[in-house]
Amino acid sequence: MLEFLKEKYPDRRVQLFGDYAYIFPDGSDDREEAIRIYCDPDMDPFILCYKTQHLHIADEEELTACIDRYLSSRQVAYELYNPDGSPCGGGEMSADKIVDVPLKTLRETRGNSLFLNVRSGMTVTVRAWNHEFDRNGKIFRGEDGRLAIHWTKPE
Repeated sequence: MLEFLKEKYPDRRVQLFGDYAYIFPDGSDDREEAIRIYCDPDMDPFILCYKTQHLHIADEEELTACIDRYLSSRQVAYELYNPDGSPCGGGEMSADKIVDVPLKTLRETRGNSLFLNVRSGMTVTVRAWNHEFDRNGKIFRGEDGRLAIHWTKPE
Protein backbone atom coordinates (compact mmCIF):
# COMPACT_ATOMS: atom_id res chain seq x y z
CA MET A 1 0.00 0.00 0.00
CA LEU A 2 2.98 2.34 0.53
CA GLU A 3 4.99 1.36 -2.54
CA PHE A 4 4.07 4.67 -4.20
CA LEU A 5 6.44 6.42 -1.74
CA LYS A 6 9.49 4.86 -3.44
CA GLU A 7 8.29 6.21 -6.79
CA LYS A 8 7.40 9.64 -5.40
CA TYR A 9 10.73 10.05 -3.55
CA PRO A 10 13.35 8.31 -5.72
CA ASP A 11 16.16 10.53 -4.36
CA ARG A 12 15.32 9.70 -0.73
CA ARG A 13 16.04 6.54 1.19
CA VAL A 14 12.59 5.01 1.66
CA GLN A 15 12.32 1.71 3.51
CA LEU A 16 9.09 -0.30 3.43
CA PHE A 17 8.08 -2.85 6.05
CA GLY A 18 4.56 -4.05 5.21
CA ASP A 19 2.21 -1.39 6.56
CA TYR A 20 5.11 0.84 7.69
CA ALA A 21 7.45 3.13 5.77
CA TYR A 22 10.41 5.25 6.79
CA ILE A 23 11.89 8.19 4.89
CA PHE A 24 15.37 8.77 6.28
CA PRO A 25 17.45 11.94 6.22
CA ASP A 26 20.60 11.70 4.13
CA GLY A 27 23.30 9.71 5.92
CA SER A 28 21.10 8.60 8.85
CA ASP A 29 19.77 5.21 9.89
CA ASP A 30 18.06 6.62 12.98
CA ARG A 31 14.34 5.87 12.87
CA GLU A 32 13.73 8.70 15.36
CA GLU A 33 15.05 11.13 12.72
CA ALA A 34 12.91 9.62 9.96
CA ILE A 35 9.45 10.49 8.78
CA ARG A 36 7.36 7.44 9.65
CA ILE A 37 4.19 6.47 7.83
CA TYR A 38 1.77 3.80 9.01
CA CYS A 39 -1.26 2.37 7.24
CA ASP A 40 -4.27 2.12 9.53
CA PRO A 41 -7.43 1.38 7.55
CA ASP A 42 -9.48 1.18 10.78
CA MET A 43 -8.88 4.89 11.51
CA ASP A 44 -7.49 6.85 8.57
CA PRO A 45 -5.63 5.30 5.70
CA PHE A 46 -2.36 6.91 6.82
CA ILE A 47 -0.72 8.12 9.99
CA LEU A 48 2.37 10.26 9.47
CA CYS A 49 4.77 10.64 12.41
CA TYR A 50 7.65 13.06 12.66
CA LYS A 51 9.57 13.63 15.88
CA THR A 52 6.95 14.02 18.63
CA GLN A 53 3.94 14.59 16.37
CA HIS A 54 1.54 12.51 14.33
CA LEU A 55 -1.15 13.33 11.78
CA HIS A 56 -4.11 11.28 10.59
CA ILE A 57 -4.25 11.64 6.81
CA ALA A 58 -7.09 10.66 4.51
CA ASP A 59 -5.43 10.13 1.11
CA GLU A 60 -2.16 9.80 -0.81
CA GLU A 61 -2.26 13.37 -2.14
CA GLU A 62 -2.61 14.87 1.33
CA LEU A 63 0.09 12.49 2.63
CA THR A 64 2.65 13.46 -0.01
CA ALA A 65 1.85 17.18 0.44
CA CYS A 66 2.59 16.86 4.17
CA ILE A 67 5.76 14.83 3.55
CA ASP A 68 6.89 17.50 1.06
CA ARG A 69 6.39 20.25 3.67
CA TYR A 70 8.54 18.37 6.20
CA LEU A 71 11.22 17.45 3.62
CA SER A 72 11.51 21.08 2.53
CA SER A 73 11.60 22.17 6.21
CA ARG A 74 8.58 24.40 5.59
CA GLN A 75 6.82 22.59 8.45
CA VAL A 76 8.20 21.92 11.92
CA ALA A 77 7.05 19.83 14.86
CA TYR A 78 6.92 21.22 18.39
CA GLU A 79 6.21 19.73 21.81
CA LEU A 80 5.49 21.31 25.18
CA TYR A 81 6.78 19.57 28.34
CA ASN A 82 5.83 19.88 32.01
CA PRO A 83 8.56 20.88 34.49
CA ASP A 84 9.03 17.16 35.33
CA GLY A 85 9.82 16.45 31.65
CA SER A 86 6.56 14.70 30.80
CA PRO A 87 5.03 15.74 27.46
CA CYS A 88 1.75 17.63 27.60
CA GLY A 89 0.97 18.44 23.96
CA GLY A 90 2.28 19.85 20.75
CA GLY A 91 1.62 20.28 17.10
CA GLU A 92 2.96 21.39 13.77
CA MET A 93 3.51 24.88 12.45
CA SER A 94 4.86 26.61 9.42
CA ALA A 95 8.60 27.22 9.63
CA ASP A 96 8.11 30.86 8.62
CA LYS A 97 6.64 31.45 12.09
CA ILE A 98 9.86 30.27 13.74
CA VAL A 99 12.04 33.15 14.73
CA ASP A 100 11.84 33.46 18.46
CA VAL A 101 8.36 31.87 18.65
CA PRO A 102 6.48 33.76 21.33
CA LEU A 103 3.82 31.94 23.34
CA LYS A 104 1.23 33.87 21.31
CA THR A 105 2.34 32.08 18.11
CA LEU A 106 2.05 28.68 19.79
CA ARG A 107 -1.39 29.59 21.10
CA GLU A 108 -2.56 30.65 17.64
CA THR A 109 -1.10 27.53 16.03
CA ARG A 110 -2.38 24.93 18.46
CA GLY A 111 -5.34 26.63 20.12
CA ASN A 112 -5.55 28.21 23.54
CA SER A 113 -6.56 25.02 25.40
CA LEU A 114 -3.03 23.59 25.40
CA PHE A 115 -1.57 26.77 26.81
CA LEU A 116 -4.09 27.57 29.53
CA ASN A 117 -1.90 25.85 32.13
CA VAL A 118 1.47 27.06 30.86
CA ARG A 119 3.72 27.89 33.78
CA SER A 120 7.28 28.81 34.52
CA GLY A 121 9.65 25.86 34.31
CA MET A 122 7.98 24.22 31.31
CA THR A 123 10.02 23.59 28.18
CA VAL A 124 9.33 23.52 24.43
CA THR A 125 11.17 21.77 21.59
CA VAL A 126 10.90 22.70 17.91
CA ARG A 127 12.33 20.35 15.28
CA ALA A 128 12.76 20.65 11.50
CA TRP A 129 13.98 18.18 8.88
CA ASN A 130 17.09 20.22 8.03
CA HIS A 131 17.63 21.25 11.70
CA GLU A 132 17.84 24.92 10.68
CA PHE A 133 14.81 25.78 12.80
CA ASP A 134 15.52 23.44 15.74
CA ARG A 135 15.04 25.23 19.05
CA ASN A 136 14.84 24.36 22.74
CA GLY A 137 12.84 26.77 24.85
CA LYS A 138 12.44 27.31 28.58
CA ILE A 139 9.35 29.13 29.80
CA PHE A 140 9.95 31.70 32.53
CA ARG A 141 8.18 34.60 34.17
CA GLY A 142 9.77 37.91 33.26
CA GLU A 143 10.21 40.93 35.47
CA ASP A 144 6.94 42.31 34.08
CA GLY A 145 5.13 39.20 35.37
CA ARG A 146 4.42 37.83 31.91
CA LEU A 147 5.44 34.38 30.72
CA ALA A 148 8.06 34.27 27.98
CA ILE A 149 10.29 31.71 26.29
CA HIS A 150 14.09 31.77 26.30
CA TRP A 151 15.25 29.97 23.12
CA THR A 152 18.53 28.17 22.49
CA LYS A 153 19.80 26.02 19.62
CA PRO A 154 20.24 22.34 20.56
CA GLU A 155 23.78 20.99 20.59
